[in-house]
Amino acid sequence: MIRRVIYVSKAVRPMGDDDLAMLLERARTNNEKLGITGMLLYRDGDFLQVLEGPKDAVLMLYSKIIRDQRHHSIATLTNADVPERGFGDWTMAFHQVGAEDLERHDVLRPLADHRLTDVYLAREAPALDILRTFQGEMA
Repeated sequence: MIRRVIYVSKAVRPMGDDDLAMLLERARTNNEKLGITGMLLYRDGDFLQVLEGPKDAVLMLYSKIIRDQRHHSIATLTNADVPERGFGDWTMAFHQVGAEDLERHDVLRPLADHRLTDVYLAREAPALDILRTFQGEMA
C-alpha cells in the first residue's frame, strides 16, 4: 500500500517565480531520496498538494510541511492508504494555475470565483479532480 496525503494551505506572502523554483528544487531532491512522488498546484497564494509514497516517509514529510512557516491554514483533505500511486510520474510536478487554465478546463471553472482553499474544495474528490486535470499536461 501507498500513503496518500492531500492538503491545501495559504502562503504567508505571495510567492514569486524564484521562491517557487527554490521550493520545488528542494522538494524534488528530498522526495527522490524518500521515494515520494506528487504534484503541487499554486494559485494566488494558495497551495494544493498531493504526496504519495511509503507511509512512514510521507507522514514524516507531512509533519515537516505542517510546521513550515511559509504557509498557514493547512487543511488535510485526505491522509489514507491507497492501492497504487495516482501521481507517480514525478518527484514533484508543479503547475501555477492561471486564468487560461480556468477557461480551458470545466472542472476548474469554479476557481474563477473561489480560492483553492475554499470550503467547496475541502473534500478529497474535488481536489483529486483538479489535480488530475493537470496530469496529462505535465512533462
